[in-house]
Amino acid sequence: MIQKFTFSVCAVLLCCSLAAAGTVTVTLDLTTAGQFKILAQDSTGDNAGIASYGFVLQGPVTGVDNATINTAAANGPGGIGSAGFTLLRSPDSDLTQVAGSQDTISGPNMIYGFGQTASSLSAKGITSFINPVEGDNWSVPAVIATGTYNAAQGKVSINQTAFDTFVNIFTSSTGKGVEGAQLSFVTVEIPEPATIGLLGLALVGGLGLRRR
Repeated sequence: MIQKFTFSVCAVLLCCSLAAAGTVTVTLDLTTAGQFKILAQDSTGDNAGIASYGFVLQGPVTGVDNATINTAAANGPGGIGSAGFTLLRSPDSDLTQVAGSQDTISGPNMIYGFGQTASSLSAKGITSFINPVEGDNWSVPAVIATGTYNAAQGKVSINQTAFDTFVNIFTSSTGKGVEGAQLSFVTVEIPEPATIGLLGLALVGGLGLRRR
């Protein structure tokens, strides 16, 4: 409870503007039974990429991997220090939320364009002194987290209205100014067997009409 409250307060501090200029599309991928992915793609031309995120999870979650890039010790254009989503990062043992923030308080190396363009630490001129736990590169849409759940007990979902569900974005590719993003949620999952059957019947029926 203390950890959640702390993150909630910091989320308010990091969100500098209620008027969001950019939109982040958050996709919950449930196409593999018992597994999930949270992906994020940020709009371009109106912001400079994802600065922080938080998603409250619902359902029978059994495992979480907070998958965003992070390294505690690196040398980059801004100097020596952390890089990636190292601040207020939820541990993989937390099955109720996924959260993380770039260190916009004292971090020397901001990663701009995250969620907008595929890149890597090396492409950003950042050299990690230790092997980054989540690797060196990232894609678009960016993989925020992966996990597992007990499919026999239901499905995983994101609590879209929870206070701790948010994304903050950089206002420019210089400095550390951030603002809240508008969020668009998409869930992709395997169609139910009955739905597949109905689609098959519709396809057959369509072919029959064409033959006539």
